[in-house]
Amino acid sequence: MPTDETDCFTIALELLAAVESAGIDHRRLIIDPVVAPLMWENGIAHNIALLSILRNLSELMGFAVRTIAGVSNLATGPGPTEKKRLAERTFVPMLAAAGLDMALLNVCHTETVITARASGELLREGIFSWGMLETLSRPL
Repeated sequence: MPTDETDCFTIALELLAAVESAGIDHRRLIIDPVVAPLMWENGIAHNIALLSILRNLSELMGFAVRTIAGVSNLATGPGPTEKKRLAERTFVPMLAAAGLDMALLNVCHTETVITARASGELLREGIFSWGMLETLSRPL
C-alpha cells in the first residue's frame, strides 16, 4: 500500500496507463485509494492524505475519476464497537465532501448507512427539501 500522496498518484497514473494500453475506456476505471485502519501506526495520517487524494485525483488524471472506498476498513482491529461505528459515521461525510463516489459499508450498521445516504443528498446539486432526508432516515 502506498505510503504517501505522491505514491498514490503515481499508482493511479500507472493504472490509467494500463487501462488505456489495454484499449479500455478510462471512464470504466474506478480507483480505491484504500482507507487505512485507525489502529495502524500511520492510519490517521494515511486517511488524512486519502482525503486530499480524493480532492485532487480528477485534476491529476484530467477527467472525472470514479472512486470507491471500504469505510469499514477504518474500524478494523480491536476497540469498542460503538466507538468504531462513531469513527465510520464521522468519516463518511468527510469522504463524501472530498469527492468519493461509492462507499463499501456494512449495511447492518444502520446509522452509518443513513449518514452516507444523507451525505450524498446534501452534496448533490438540485433543489433541497426536508422530505429527502425524511425518507433516508427510515430503516433499511
